[in-house]
Amino acid sequence: MRKWLLIVPTVLLPGCGEPATEADRTALTAIWLPDDGSGRNVEFKADGVFDYQYDRGYTLRLDWKLASKGRVALTSGNGVTVSCNYTITDASLAIDNGSGAACVSPGVTPPSPMPTKFKRAG
Repeated sequence: MRKWLLIVPTVLLPGCGEPATEADRTALTAIWLPDDGSGRNVEFKADGVFDYQYDRGYTLRLDWKLASKGRVALTSGNGVTVSCNYTITDASLAIDNGSGAACVSPGVTPPSPMPTKFKRAG
């Protein structure tokens, strides 16, 4: 009788699957101003609402929740969810789609993709 040993390689990515804490949620809850000066602010509200002000007077409103440490899920009213990677260092937020590109972009002309680097307001 032969005995087989099955070795399954695992790759652990930083923050991947690690549960988010209340401190993570509190750190993200704020108004964030874009580094590029575009005025395309984002706000993660304590009640789970995410607002992206993509143009003067126009806001894309989504629901947000922490998927895990370093990942936030943004869900539209029709149930479409995008998952975004984020890091907070001091008063700076970096958020993207996992490939360095905008996490969300409303379907408007001209395109208004969300910036990827922000500073905490106030």
